[in-house]
Amino acid sequence: MIYNNGNSLQRQFVIGRYTLTLLLGGAALLWLAGVMGEIAFGSVGPHSFWSGFLPLWIEEALAFGVYVAAALLLNSFVIIEGRTPWLGGLFVWLTACCLTLHGNLTLALSVLVLLLLVAVLTACHPRENVQRWVYATFALFATAALWVPQFVCLLPLCLLFMSMTGVMNVRNVFAALLGLLTPLWMLFAVIVIVPELSFLGQAPADRLDGLLLFSFAVPRPDILLPMAIEAVVTLWAAALFSRCPSPAKPLMRRVLSLFIYMNIYLWLLSWLLSDCASVFFVWRLPGVALFVAYIFSLRFTKLYNICFWILALMSIVVVLFNVWLWIF
Repeated sequence: MIYNNGNSLQRQFVIGRYTLTLLLGGAALLWLAGVMGEIAFGSVGPHSFWSGFLPLWIEEALAFGVYVAAALLLNSFVIIEGRTPWLGGLFVWLTACCLTLHGNLTLALSVLVLLLLVAVLTACHPRENVQRWVYATFALFATAALWVPQFVCLLPLCLLFMSMTGVMNVRNVFAALLGLLTPLWMLFAVIVIVPELSFLGQAPADRLDGLLLFSFAVPRPDILLPMAIEAVVTLWAAALFSRCPSPAKPLMRRVLSLFIYMNIYLWLLSWLLSDCASVFFVWRLPGVALFVAYIFSLRFTKLYNICFWILALMSIVVVLFNVWLWIF
């Protein structure tokens, strides 16, 4: 890392003692503003399954708590060589900036499951009894796909990471197949024993059909502006990573590569599956937080400080744009 003298905002943010507190405090205020906005103007974002059972403020509070739990899990990933204990707080701040997505508990839970899946997947590297981790990864993947069919789109990434780590052999492929089949066998057994629950198998199949209908469409306005900012950050991080030796450890580089590939892949997929754009967008936010932490903890220069200011101001612009969508 390159450390320059100076008291820039970027430097204060990266090494500051109260960065995490400020991020979480600001995020909590934005979530409170989101609750008030939905009460006053209604929701313009996607509705959640839980909306028919839970009062608005309870669903908002639960969703915020789930995002905090996901942030703690994100902080457990040791990828960036530097002091970034505020990484999880940055992720929560990014979720808070997208006001129209606050009241969706399903999206929040899916992000938590996604990070659990990534955590188990990244344990699939050459080691003793790696088959157990491969089995656990694909069993969790299949279970998640039965709940949120969009997880099916992550199958190529799981196979890509296994190939990157060199664990793609016959034994591990059979372990992966067994993991995929286990949740399906369990669901089939439940339906056979209790025929009245046959709808549990029909619902995922119906929702999966929609994923096969590719058509170009522009995502919703409330996530279109963040997607543009996200594209710049992702490409910037990818360019830096391709010619920078940090992180130096091979496993850390593979995990960071996985996040880069996942964000680019899901970003492109959002234009072909517009109905899934909100899900894919929220799934990319942990990667965006990771990229921002990687970029601005890598070096401190005048140019990077200017870019940090611009990015901070753009997050405020996203908030104001969400408010404008509510009012008008």
